[in-house]
Amino acid sequence: MKKKIIILIISTTLLISACTHAKNADSNQSIGNTYSLEIQENPNGETTNDSSFPESNTENYSNYSGIYTDDSKDNASLSVSIDNKNHLTGNIFHAPHGHESEIDFDTYIENDTAKYSYTEDGWGGKGTLVFEFLDNQINIKVEDHITAENNSIGYGIQGEYTFRIIDSKLVQYSSLDKYDSSWSEDQIIDETYKRSKYIDNCNFWNEVVNYWENTREVRDIANIYTYLFHTDTIKYTKSDLENEPKLILNLGKNEIYARHGYIFKDENIENYFLGQIWYVPTTFPEDFDDSSLSEIEKENLVLFSELSQ
Repeated sequence: MKKKIIILIISTTLLISACTHAKNADSNQSIGNTYSLEIQENPNGETTNDSSFPESNTENYSNYSGIYTDDSKDNASLSVSIDNKNHLTGNIFHAPHGHESEIDFDTYIENDTAKYSYTEDGWGGKGTLVFEFLDNQINIKVEDHITAENNSIGYGIQGEYTFRIIDSKLVQYSSLDKYDSSWSEDQIIDETYKRSKYIDNCNFWNEVVNYWENTREVRDIANIYTYLFHTDTIKYTKSDLENEPKLILNLGKNEIYARHGYIFKDENIENYFLGQIWYVPTTFPEDFDDSSLSEIEKENLVLFSELSQ
């Protein structure tokens, strides 16, 4: 009986050892598969691997996503989208004198640069876009450019570009259209609907509507495409404004700036003017030039500022 037990113990030990060895072999094989990259040939004959993004990237470039413009070029823009794996996609557009050129790109960023070879820019041009990512800007240089034989004037994407990002607010506002007297009722309604979110977020909007209805006797949508005051053509006096509420006087003062596309820091005032379909914001306070105001506007600005205190 004792002999049988000893034999059973030895057999069990050998079995456990064999299983452990097999398990380790399987584990090692699994680890090897996890880190292996399948080498294959792409259709162009270049050797690549099945990794979907460069593994050498350490910096995240996703904060460069946005809309850019090159002010030194005639109608040049850049649209960029970058994910957290530095996959770069987008579009470069250039239309000097209305002659449009465009390239969609899809590549990856490594070490502050990216390259994308293209075979068509809208004018038969070929070349390579070389991207350089700097502080608040993206530079693009076109290398190895070949102009199509039938493009004697030389249109297309070529040379060098210095793109600077457009503020996200301006991108948001780019969908707004500015009212003019030729608009149909449907156009007015469509633009009003587009701006309804700003109206909803102005906490004194109803007070202004009440003023229009009860003081100006305007009870239709005219209050969203009509100026409160004609400060660009009429020089007002204290007697003209003595019965006006301070809120309306304050808006009248800011309306002078709003006519020139001024972007207001006060959220309520900005939302109020965004609800006015004649207003399209274009200029931040730090970029605004007071010389753009006429002499009548400057005099009215002094008066409205005094009375709105």
